[in-house]
Amino acid sequence: MKIRNKFILVNALVFLLSTVLTGCIDKTELNEIALVIGMGIDKDKDENSILVTLELANPTTTNKESSDSPGRANSSILQTSKGKNFSDALQNFTQISSLAIDFTHIQVIVMSKELCSEGVAGVVDYVSRDRQFRNLDWIFMAEDSAYEVLKTKMSNDDITSLGLANMMNKLRKNGSILPVDLNRFIIGFQSQAKASLAPVVRVEKTKDEQKGRIKIEKTAVFKNDRLVGVLTTEESKYLAWFYRKIKGNLVVSPITSNTNKENIVVQIFKEDTKIETKINEGDISFEIKCMATAEIKEMSNLKLDSSVIRRIENNTGQILETKLSELINKCQTNLNADVIGFAEIIYNNNPEKWESMKKDWDKIFPTMKYKVSFDVTLKKVGMTKDSPIDSIEEGNIK
Repeated sequence: MKIRNKFILVNALVFLLSTVLTGCIDKTELNEIALVIGMGIDKDKDENSILVTLELANPTTTNKESSDSPGRANSSILQTSKGKNFSDALQNFTQISSLAIDFTHIQVIVMSKELCSEGVAGVVDYVSRDRQFRNLDWIFMAEDSAYEVLKTKMSNDDITSLGLANMMNKLRKNGSILPVDLNRFIIGFQSQAKASLAPVVRVEKTKDEQKGRIKIEKTAVFKNDRLVGVLTTEESKYLAWFYRKIKGNLVVSPITSNTNKENIVVQIFKEDTKIETKINEGDISFEIKCMATAEIKEMSNLKLDSSVIRRIENNTGQILETKLSELINKCQTNLNADVIGFAEIIYNNNPEKWESMKKDWDKIFPTMKYKVSFDVTLKKVGMTKDSPIDSIEEGNIK
């Protein structure tokens, strides 16, 4: 009996170990996959199809080879595929490659302006369902062709997609353009206003056809999955007041002295933005209160005293109020796209009120009243109080 029990126990252990030691059933070897670092999506009008370009990592390239001979051929490979729609174009990559396409390391998704104008619902739906795409993938709209962006070599990065990702990481810390990842892009369409944003990337041509200068400037505005307009770089800079901390945007503040008009360059740091909803006899309006600190970066021919400092603070605040008002006005009248999020604020603070105005928001938003106010405090004047030029004229540098 004991021998029989031992026999059963040994067989059971062998069976259990065999299931554990066999490894992953659905594993894929590294040499069987193509790692996607970036993806470009274009609309082919002639054939009414979607063109997808993938920037793939070249696994045969060593670090030494890449540094000795930098270039697209060594660091990454571009592959393109066409299809009736986005899903079909991705599926058709199996016809041109034996490798399994892997999106788990993708950094950027670039969509052409033409595609964005016709609608990005299919792309957004696919990437939000597929578990290989991450919420942190950076989203761009190409001013022209997404393929042209990915094929352009960058001076400091052999792989264009990684270069774009690095640029976004820097802009996230301190930049005039608001970086948008996949998560924020999708959340915009899911918001009450159904509006979203994406940075605009363009290629500045050079004499070398294979090389160009990639620039990230302006912001594409979407509504109901379609491109409705573009904010300039200047407008994009002020859009950030509603989304994140601002670290170091420059504002030129004119100050009139006894002799002439001086321009003082002031660096602005956002402290807080509060948006209050006001409902009066059914009408709704907003009060936007912004707080900022400032630092003088450049000035001449002015003596800094308490009265001059107050004038700098007031002038800077008035300039910022004007800029934000112009931005909101453009969103209302030119775009009719609530990318700032007023609808979401109403929904969160007064759901019943929002339900009563939801269906008419497209008519209400363009004429909605608002007031912008800025409280700017000058905290720093730099390493010196007064301009050294004044001291030179007096024969004594302070």
